[in-house]
Amino acid sequence: MKAKMNGRQRFGRLLVLAGLMASPALADPTLVLSVKDGDTVHKFSVEELLHRPEIQRLDLSHIKQPLGPDVPAIPLSALIHQDDALAFQATDLFTAEIPRSVFEQARKHHVTAWIAIEDKEWPKRHPHGHDLGPFALVWTGDDVGIIKQEQWVDQLAAISPSSSNELPIGTSSASAQGQVVFAENCLPCHQLMGVGEGTMGPDLGRPIPVTEYITPKGLRAIVRNPKQVRKWPSEHMEAFPESAISETELDALWTYLQEVGQSELAQKHL
Repeated sequence: MKAKMNGRQRFGRLLVLAGLMASPALADPTLVLSVKDGDTVHKFSVEELLHRPEIQRLDLSHIKQPLGPDVPAIPLSALIHQDDALAFQATDLFTAEIPRSVFEQARKHHVTAWIAIEDKEWPKRHPHGHDLGPFALVWTGDDVGIIKQEQWVDQLAAISPSSSNELPIGTSSASAQGQVVFAENCLPCHQLMGVGEGTMGPDLGRPIPVTEYITPKGLRAIVRNPKQVRKWPSEHMEAFPESAISETELDALWTYLQEVGQSELAQKHL
C-alpha cells in the first residue's frame, strides 16, 4: 500500500514533473501566483507572467540564494500597488510582512522589488536542498543592502495586504521602534496576539506573553544563535547578527513585547 504524500511532497512532485518538460509553464497550469490587490484576487501562471510586456532578464547569481545569471522577472509594481504594507507567503508557511516604510525607502534608494520566475530549474536552497521556485521576491539596486534577509522570499505562492497594520501599537518611542523591528523580522514566522500569517514559530503573545517565560538575556540569545539555545526536529529559525538587528533594536523589541504582554488584551489570556 502506498503511503500518502503530504502537501510539501505533492508540491515537490509537481516541480519535478515541471522540470521534465521544456517549460514549467506548460507542464502544470496549477503553478500560479495568487495576488490580492484590494478586494480582487488575480492568479498568474508561470506562462502568463513570462509573456507580460514588463518582463526583464536579471543576473541573480550573486544573491544569498542564487537563482542564476539570466532570470526572467517582472517588477512587483506591475502586479500590485505598493502604497501599503504587503504580505508575501511561501509554500513552506514563511510569510514576509513588509511594511510600507520599506517600499518607501527602496524607492528613495532606487532599489526595485521584482517577482522572479522560474523558466528553467533553479539551484536548490542551501543548506537544506529545498526547491526555490516557481516564484521568488527579489530586489536589485546599488543600495540593495537596505533590504533585510527576511524580506527576500523564495517558494513564493501568494501576495496580499499585510496584517502588520493590525499589530498592537507601541505607545512609547522605544516600543514604537520595537513594533517596527517585530513587523520586519519576527512577524514572518511568529504571530502576536493572533495577528499575522506566519505560523512557522509560536505566537509570542498568547496563550502566555513571551516576556512572562523568557528574560531579556534569553531573548537576545535566541535571536543571535537559536540553535545554541534549543534544538528540535522542525526548527527553522536562523540567527540574526547585529548587521540584521542591532543591540538597540533588540532592546526596543523587548520593550515592545513587554508592553504588549502587560496590555489588557494579553492579560485576558493569562
